[in-house]
Amino acid sequence: MSDDFSHGCPIKTALNAMSTVKKLQKTFIALLLSTLTVFQGKATFRNLSRYSDTSEKRFSHWFRRSFDFVLLNWLMLSDSLSSSGNKTEGLGVFHNGCAGKAERGLEISLLSLINLTPNTAYALDARQAIDEKSKKSEIPDRGYLVAMELLLRESV
Repeated sequence: MSDDFSHGCPIKTALNAMSTVKKLQKTFIALLLSTLTVFQGKATFRNLSRYSDTSEKRFSHWFRRSFDFVLLNWLMLSDSLSSSGNKTEGLGVFHNGCAGKAERGLEISLLSLINLTPNTAYALDARQAIDEKSKKSEIPDRGYLVAMELLLRESV
């Protein structure tokens, strides 16, 4: 795997934006994520080493260090959602909670199961919310109800 962290790959772009992460850790995280996409079986250090050019010991070493995966996910999503073109399906004006205002872009709906004891949410389904004028309803947030109905039908 190349150590060049130039633009082009969403993972590398997001890692570049994380100023507190050192180059060696960026290289490892890029290797880890690319390995996770191709290997089969359980994600043990031994299996990860079989599908990459890295040893079990290196995986063990880097897994002991903390890494902000939430920030990495947020950076990758924000980069993807902000780079929509003029003819992207579902493009509209949506409220951006981080910016505190409505912005042009795409909306992703996430249905989660919430466990209040450890303050944890488990993502069940994520879908792009497409607000077509012909499918608009007089009921606010009708699109979310439709998405939940579709998820329940698919799971049965």
